[in-house]
Amino acid sequence: EQVLVGRGSDEAIDLLTRVFCRAGQDAVLVCPPTFGMYAVAARIQGADVVTVPLRKDAGFALDEAAVLAAARPGVRLVYLCSPNNPTGNLLDADAIVRIARALAGRALVVVDEAYIEFADRPSAIPRIADLPNLVVLRTLSKAHGLAGARCGTVIANAEIIALLHKVIPPYAITQL
Repeated sequence: EQVLVGRGSDEAIDLLTRVFCRAGQDAVLVCPPTFGMYAVAARIQGADVVTVPLRKDAGFALDEAAVLAAARPGVRLVYLCSPNNPTGNLLDADAIVRIARALAGRALVVVDEAYIEFADRPSAIPRIADLPNLVVLRTLSKAHGLAGARCGTVIANAEIIALLHKVIPPYAITQL
């Protein structure tokens, strides 16, 4: 009930954006430099993109205060890539939790863990139990070298997964 398997993280990002962002009304928040698909999916959906750059002067650290200040009404998704692509650094796990708590009831905080197998930190997945607005993306394409398999997962609260199931095309996963 808390896992949706799909065609890689790109499909997960697209589904989240289509389900939670209304064209011309809602927005996603991204922290560049980061994975470009978050903004691509938002633009396809007709959602605004709010940017809060990572702090280059602090090793591309997350600017927690700036994220919270920029998360205006209408920001429905906050994409945080950790380890970040392309910088490779981990975002502060406690800051991610504080952001999720602050935005509860207003926005989903989506932690993209495509590179988590290369990090010395555990996944944010266990935090989903106490943070219903936390979503974690995982993929087999990086550490497992299976980009051609197009297999990724969304791990989230069961209600979020149920909404995504309503819009995912049938037969999302092919036979290998």
